[in-house]
Amino acid sequence: FFFFVCIYFFLTKFHFFLKIDYWINREYRRTNTIKKIKEQFFEESSIELERFLKKDRYIELLNALDTTHTINSWKKIGPVNKRNYSIYQHDNEEEENNNNMIEKFQTFLSSSIFQEYLFNLLNISTTSIYQECRQFTSGDYCLAYDTNPENEASGLDLYFSCIDDKTATQWKTNTGGTVHYVLQGEEEEILRILPKINCLALVYRGAPGVIYMHKYLRHDTTFTPKRVEFNAIYRVQDDDDEDDSNDSTSDQ
Repeated sequence: FFFFVCIYFFLTKFHFFLKIDYWINREYRRTNTIKKIKEQFFEESSIELERFLKKDRYIELLNALDTTHTINSWKKIGPVNKRNYSIYQHDNEEEENNNNMIEKFQTFLSSSIFQEYLFNLLNISTTSIYQECRQFTSGDYCLAYDTNPENEASGLDLYFSCIDDKTATQWKTNTGGTVHYVLQGEEEEILRILPKINCLALVYRGAPGVIYMHKYLRHDTTFTPKRVEFNAIYRVQDDDDEDDSNDSTSDQ
């Protein structure tokens, strides 16, 4: 029995390392790097990891996203008093054949393997997840609003920015399309996330009343600003959740 347990443990870990190795830059799997990330995240509750994906994976993802613009792959969502941007949807066979790289990456972000990686990286346990792949073009935005249920719950926000080299060099601070975090009822900004090439941003919302928005993306005469972003919101298992679980177990 012990032998089979060891085999199962080995195969599980082997599968974990295969998946992580397929996607993530090896730098972010080194013990010293992970230690530094934990320390910074503990101090600041946020971190940005540049060159996060392996270069080949990132190029494949950009190529897959490029093909979506020749197919009707983006659906505009609202309501306009809260948000105005497009989300990726795959409705036809052509997309299934050409753009499975997008779906593979979304599946990876929601997988237990990636959530285990986040735990190793940040020492945060995540449970449920909501995610979407969204596109911001000129005139798009996402406002902070009081009725957003995420305002009252702790969570881990993930943003993975996909832009090419040319767009990145032309993007200016006043172009917009940036993510801003503020405290509810206050105007002072506590964090800003700019679009960057192959960059993973992680933000922990530990206190109620931390709200976020995407700034209005301005029209530009020199280039056409456009960015694609993979966004995920992970529900965080806090101490209260663990206490409730322990209480229910002891009751039994």
